[in-house]
Amino acid sequence: PVPVGYADQAAYRRWCTTVPAQPWPGQINLRGLRPLVRAEIQWGLVMHTQRARPTRRDLGWVRSLVATCRAREACSLIDLELSDGVTQQTRAIVKEILHELRLVYFTPAQAREAGFLETEHFGVLFPHRMSHFDLTGIPQPWLRDLTWDFIADLLRSPGCPRTASPIDGFRRAAIELGVFLELEAPGGGHDPALLRREHMDRFVADQRHREREALPSLAIRRPGGAAGPVPATTRPLLFNAARKLLRAAPATRAAARLG
Repeated sequence: PVPVGYADQAAYRRWCTTVPAQPWPGQINLRGLRPLVRAEIQWGLVMHTQRARPTRRDLGWVRSLVATCRAREACSLIDLELSDGVTQQTRAIVKEILHELRLVYFTPAQAREAGFLETEHFGVLFPHRMSHFDLTGIPQPWLRDLTWDFIADLLRSPGCPRTASPIDGFRRAAIELGVFLELEAPGGGHDPALLRREHMDRFVADQRHREREALPSLAIRRPGGAAGPVPATTRPLLFNAARKLLRAAPATRAAARLG
């Protein structure tokens, strides 16, 4: 124990909560963190060591994450605002830990409600891919749920794909169709009972027109955020995925349920 003296207890307590922790070789100081965020970081560090091919993590990067959580008095990494002043390495670490936390915090039903799918909920992890597939880009809840159910059934089946490419195809097809319906269908396509054959005919014609004229996609974005074109190589794959997705609806009685 080291005796500490001070003239102003309130000022000393404020200093204790704001002063950066002194780095110590081989250690990460988690003192001063809220209990939940401390446990989340510990869990993320342990899970990182379990990966067959873990990404590089410099000790300073983890300390930067801890300092950010301490300075912003974060209660959980889920609520941590990764705005200006947060390094790219810190963002990457938070993203990886949140991936692990989603498997703990969300059941498959809760993930469906939130608009994403975790393949590890079904015992599947594709090579060189994360478990997380974001479906929130599909505007219509009925189409988003239909896509989630279709992919979940595929992951449970003996015909589960060996790579993530088919899953990416179904996701892209649903996003493209959903964005088109929101722009062109009555009520933004949110009521499936109002949709008719003419809407799908117009979707097909629109996609072929975009392919022919090298126009940008409605929904899919490149890493920089710009809309990518509809190339001749991927347009047939998109049509095939949309066809499989929608033709499965009558077999599972989803079409009757949705009207």
